[in-house]
Amino acid sequence: MTTTAKDVPPLSSLLIPECFEAEKNETEGWMELMGEDLLLKEIYGRKDAMPCEVGTCVLVDFVGREASSKHDIRGTVFHAANDTLLVVGEKDCIPALEMGIRFLREGSKGLVYSHSKYAYGNLTRINGDFILPQNSNVMYEVHIKKIVRGAGEVEIASSRKKIANDCYKNEWNNGHGKSRPLYLYRKAAEAMDRVLIDSPDNEEARSILVDSLNNMAAVHLRAKDYGEAKNAATRVLMHDPDNVKALCRAARAAMLDPAGSYEESEAAISVAESVNASDPDVVKLRSELIRRKKEYKKKNKAAYSNLGVPEKKPKSRKSAVMNEDQRDTAKDTRTAENTRGQEANETLYNARESQTWYDVWRPMLLQMMISLVALLVFQHYFKQTANSDKIKENLENDMDSASSEF
Repeated sequence: MTTTAKDVPPLSSLLIPECFEAEKNETEGWMELMGEDLLLKEIYGRKDAMPCEVGTCVLVDFVGREASSKHDIRGTVFHAANDTLLVVGEKDCIPALEMGIRFLREGSKGLVYSHSKYAYGNLTRINGDFILPQNSNVMYEVHIKKIVRGAGEVEIASSRKKIANDCYKNEWNNGHGKSRPLYLYRKAAEAMDRVLIDSPDNEEARSILVDSLNNMAAVHLRAKDYGEAKNAATRVLMHDPDNVKALCRAARAAMLDPAGSYEESEAAISVAESVNASDPDVVKLRSELIRRKKEYKKKNKAAYSNLGVPEKKPKSRKSAVMNEDQRDTAKDTRTAENTRGQEANETLYNARESQTWYDVWRPMLLQMMISLVALLVFQHYFKQTANSDKIKENLENDMDSASSEF
């Protein structure tokens, strides 16, 4: 349970009577956890009590105050919580507080002084009208009320969702603080996914899962991560298709996403209207979508005008939209053409498959035979020509020899 500044009990009500002794002995009993930057002073505790080891589930009260030094234990409150369930070592709280809890025991009370680097660093935290300045050192008063043995996943997830809600509200820092609520919502959702696998009828687990995913969508929307916002909202709709909050966040993400479209937004708003048309968020989204469409059309018209190009007027509904008979006729024609083309392809394929190797090679063999015959004919012709020339030459030589004898 988180309280506001005016609800915070005075220091003495949390740590009485031991806190007054701590003020009297300010320099005594401080344990260095991370040098002088992180100190712990146990004010009360039994030595035989159970330590808060990593993985232990603890129920704590704490008050966080701005502190200029380890001696400043009455600074302005920036965070106070009662009966908060935390799992040690799983980043359910800031490092300074978690480290202090780890070195305390069940039933003990103590002070944790921390440098800003183990607290909020260059970020801030809001508590009512007070804003914790950047780079502030802090002092936590901590009471380990008890170690919760056998805490169930549903109980832990519910606590994480509440802590994340507080972070989203008070530690946003213009989006720089989005990681903590996202981490806690994601841990809660993953745990409830596991529970629902074993117990699909567990409505409390389903409610925490849906709320955590819806809140993740809200975080992404606020951080302008529109694609992630749509993904988270879609996961909600897988578990609860009529969830108006998820439909509205999906519609807004699609409306604002440069990569989205008004058609996506229109579809989500229409479904939300079918579930609850009077929901204020749905009515607001419908009005915003109409306004954005008009603005887009106006800008589009102005852009055409500046370019000197006449705006393309849409065809009339009568000429632009075919009636049912025309669409059916066109569809039948396309189907028939596709069928004829498919049959022709099958015929050609079957013809090719039915050919033997001789059918495939026959044209080539015939061409080779023709070429071979032509070669033999030419060879025979040249051989005959050569023989004729030789015979003619021999006759001429014989005639020359006979003439010389006479």
